[in-house]
Amino acid sequence: MGNYNASLGYKAANTYLKTFVPRVAEQLNKMSKSYRFSCRPFRLLADIDDDVLAMSSICPFQINALGYSPFCDIFTKKEWRDFNYARDLSTYYESG
Repeated sequence: MGNYNASLGYKAANTYLKTFVPRVAEQLNKMSKSYRFSCRPFRLLADIDDDVLAMSSICPFQINALGYSPFCDIFTKKEWRDFNYARDLSTYYESG
């Protein structure tokens, strides 16, 4: 049995997300004329209070349901790797 600690995973993921999510929010805000994209710290990846993270979560659901998602094109390949790594950190500490 592993010695898992979900709070360590959230902390590690949040620390990593802070390295790139604010920059993504800034880029989206430059493109938006009327909406201000949020970029707030989160407690849980499933407890998203952050527009950028929420948008990154929409992509896989739309691909599954529709076969394509315009949200996927908003982010670069590197940003997708970063999102995935942050989720991996959270999952690793939560469930091993």
